Amino acid sequence: KAAARKPATGKSGAGKTGKRKAGAGRGETPPVPVIDTRPRRLREQPEGAPWNILFLGGSNTVMRNGYVDALVASLEDRLGPVSRITNLAAGGNSTVHGLMLAMQQPDLADYDIVVIEYGVNDVKLAKSDGIDAWKGATEGLVRRLLAARPDVHVVFALFGRQDMQKRYMFRPAESTVELAAHYAPTQRVTLVDIDHLFRDVLFRDQAEFADLYVDRSHYRRPAIARLVGALIASGILGAPTRAAAPLPEPLYPWHFAGAKLVDLVGDPETARVFANSRYTVPARPIGLGETVTIELPGAIVGIEFVAIPTAATLLLQEEGEAPVALHTRHARTGEANYPFLLRCRALENRPWASGRRGPRKVVLEVVADAPEEQVKKGLNMVAAEPGTAEGIFLTRFLCIP
Repeated sequence: KAAARKPATGKSGAGKTGKRKAGAGRGETPPVPVIDTRPRRLREQPEGAPWNILFLGGSNTVMRNGYVDALVASLEDRLGPVSRITNLAAGGNSTVHGLMLAMQQPDLADYDIVVIEYGVNDVKLAKSDGIDAWKGATEGLVRRLLAARPDVHVVFALFGRQDMQKRYMFRPAESTVELAAHYAPTQRVTLVDIDHLFRDVLFRDQAEFADLYVDRSHYRRPAIARLVGALIASGILGAPTRAAAPLPEPLYPWHFAGAKLVDLVGDPETARVFANSRYTVPARPIGLGETVTIELPGAIVGIEFVAIPTAATLLLQEEGEAPVALHTRHARTGEANYPFLLRCRALENRPWASGRRGPRKVVLEVVADAPEEQVKKGLNMVAAEPGTAEGIFLTRFLCIP
């Protein structure tokens, strides 16, 4: 015969009368976690102090549906709505231009966060002695930002080119790591090394890594760009806070924090003004065949100008230096999206760590073309088509006293 089942006699079994846990009785709902499934845009925004953010960088920082939108959205989710976003990025330019742009901002102290993204373009400063110019400009930029506001959060967003195969291409990235490590112990300086994370950690397969890019220099949008923005935001939010502290001794004694801007526009009545949806740039026109002599407070490290389809070549004869010719026409100007471009050429191939300083004269001569041995090549700058050269359009010099 089958054995009769015995009633359970455990402490909470049917053989004894046990108490039900509160909330589990008939007609009552047991407590469950509350999960807010509403779209994020419908949720109550976090409350926080107003905050402002400044972007300095190249074309990755300019592009629509790029990382900037995702970064700001991620920060707003934790910090509350942003009060001001200022994006001064200009495609194709290096940290030398970033320093020039920062020096023109009278309200640097208003920004809580400054994001610097020039890694792709700074590769062009890495050859020969160019790394000294990069080091001087980058540390000069950091020190200027921290001097304007000691508690500012300076964020290096380090991107890389898809085709970085030569050893020199990694020199600015390695120096960025070194510079950030020098300042981070006492200042709010954060490095988010996207290139290392993608190249060496997450996408080590060559084909997978290449698929992150739409071309050699730009991450795919919107998907990869959104991931990049979210990763940078995580680095910002996870960084430790720092009490205001004195600046440490410079890592590179020849840094450019003491650089001077020399305005070349002069009389606004004679300036030619270039404008698009992002910025308005007055420039000084100097016609083909004209020669101008200028007194400078120091050596030229950067030249900002406007590139148009009929831009001529600038022959620069700086006292104490070999003559150098700069084409001021960009190969893409004249296309529908590029009626003009704001460009900065750095004179990086000089011994900036030990070179001669002090006031000097410079002679500017506008020519249709120049001997090949004098031309500083690169950055897709080309001579004007024969018979079309109109002149050059200068805005300012960056000089090192």
